[in-house]
Amino acid sequence: MKKIFLILILTLLKANYYLNNKAIEYYNNKDYKNAIKYFKESYIKNKNIIDLYNLANSYYKNEEYEKAIYFYKKFSNANKDITLKSKAYYNIGNSYYRNYQKNNKNTYIEKSLEYYYKSLDFDKNNIRAIENINFIKNLLNKRINNNKDFKKNNQRENNIDNKQIEKDINELKELEKYYFKYLNRINRNTTNNSNKKDW
Repeated sequence: MKKIFLILILTLLKANYYLNNKAIEYYNNKDYKNAIKYFKESYIKNKNIIDLYNLANSYYKNEEYEKAIYFYKKFSNANKDITLKSKAYYNIGNSYYRNYQKNNKNTYIEKSLEYYYKSLDFDKNNIRAIENINFIKNLLNKRINNNKDFKKNNQRENNIDNKQIEKDINELKELEKYYFKYLNRINRNTTNNSNKKDW
């Protein structure tokens, strides 16, 4: 009886190992649809939260950003490791930014910034999150300046709806306020931490 039980356990372990390896193989070969399929199956059978992270990465690579966000959040909620939480939040920020690139909705930029800052809450040295925040800041500043220039040039020509331009500029200013709110939060945290002695 013990032999049968041991054989059954080994068979189950081998099947689970197979699913995960197959998913990784598909992912490495850039066949993200099949990677998604096998990571899902692996998670259902194993309940290994790393499968959630890999599933989210597969959705991200397959340009299914809403699903990637869902699984990154699910992974983050199930995970206690702060480094992995930071990575998940960083990737959520990237997913929102990719959604912004596809749909050009400023709410995605706001969410992107929010999650880059959440990433920094768990890992203040996350250089990539800091770089992406600065990138978005520069993007917003450039858009604000371009819209102001555009408004000035087209007011002379009277070829454009000034209300729409004004609306765009106000929307960008709101995003800029959002950015500076988080920037001030980071600066306060950095200042508070730098005044602490590390000995």
